[in-house]
Amino acid sequence: MPEWLIILGQTLLVAAVSCAVLAVLVSHLRFQAMTYRARAVKSPGPAARSAFELRITQQLATAHRDPAPFLIARVALINWTQLGELHGAQALAELMAAVEKRLKENIRASDVALRLTDDEVGLLLRAGRAAGEKALKRLLESLSATPITLASGLSIRVDALAGVASHPEDGDRATSLCEKAEIALRNAREKGRGWAWANDAVVPREAAAVSDGDAEEGAPLLDELTGVLRADRVEMALQRFVATRRRADLPVAVLVFDIDALRRYNQQYGRGTGDALLRGVAQFLQSQSRQRDLIGRLGEDQFVLVLDCGADAALAVAQRLWSAIRKVPLGPSALRITITIGVAAWPEHSGHARGLLEEAQLALRVGKDKGRNQCVLFDESMRQLKAASAPTESF
Repeated sequence: MPEWLIILGQTLLVAAVSCAVLAVLVSHLRFQAMTYRARAVKSPGPAARSAFELRITQQLATAHRDPAPFLIARVALINWTQLGELHGAQALAELMAAVEKRLKENIRASDVALRLTDDEVGLLLRAGRAAGEKALKRLLESLSATPITLASGLSIRVDALAGVASHPEDGDRATSLCEKAEIALRNAREKGRGWAWANDAVVPREAAAVSDGDAEEGAPLLDELTGVLRADRVEMALQRFVATRRRADLPVAVLVFDIDALRRYNQQYGRGTGDALLRGVAQFLQSQSRQRDLIGRLGEDQFVLVLDCGADAALAVAQRLWSAIRKVPLGPSALRITITIGVAAWPEHSGHARGLLEEAQLALRVGKDKGRNQCVLFDESMRQLKAASAPTESF
């Protein structure tokens, strides 16, 4: 090989290596500069939110393939407007600085607390969902446990709520996680709860994405009486839940609950007692379900629970709930009730949302015809009842 060709090849190789090293160095310096700016942010606003997203990006980059689980939360004070009217803007600014400081004092050095807006603090907690939820509960309790004393001597007692999203369950991009936490915070404000997850059992991410065309414009997500998903919001949430599970080739189950003889309770004790029973059943289902499950109301006296499991496991869950609720006194009169539950699941039964709901309701109908107070799993012999069945009340 000619000597000049060898020299040319060596020169090109050295140039390529030099360019690669330079690109890595520039990228590193740029990242370090961004990190420095993030740490320098002191006031809330767009810069603070960008800094918070950068912290999340850094956490996502801690491992090349599988970053450790973590959660982010947007923490906001309850009654912010009223606090401003009572104490003034300057006091609120001092108050939020004190809130940020108290949160930092109660988290690990490796975690992050950063003020995002006038009334919000962002948290990044390096923990999975279960441990993170315990930590968040402790943090919110620490805010409300003792009044916050400002430099002026003013002492203010505060309460806070939070919207939460977690990695990897809710995504693997900083921007997406922040958006979902913001949606969850809005849901928490609507419910007045301590916190709401991005894929909350009451308002899962499928429901949060329902468009205005899927329900009456401006209609709320939650049923006003029971606090679970409204009947006219169930369809889209159920369709997305089922579609997501099927795309991953994972099972999904639909349980339809009917309160036995609710009309009789209304007639004997009054409508107020019947409403209390409905609220009690909704609260019971929420307490017995997981964050990723979907709960909604169907019609007057029915509820739906959607789970990520097959038919056998769903029937076992139904039997557990059926047995447990009979022991729970509900309403101001401490009444005890029974329920009938119909169960259907994919891949054992229908492969689409509407079909699963219809099959669960057919199984429910069979259970009611057999005397109520039981759990029934759908089977093919029930399809002959479909033609005689009334249209589902939910859609």
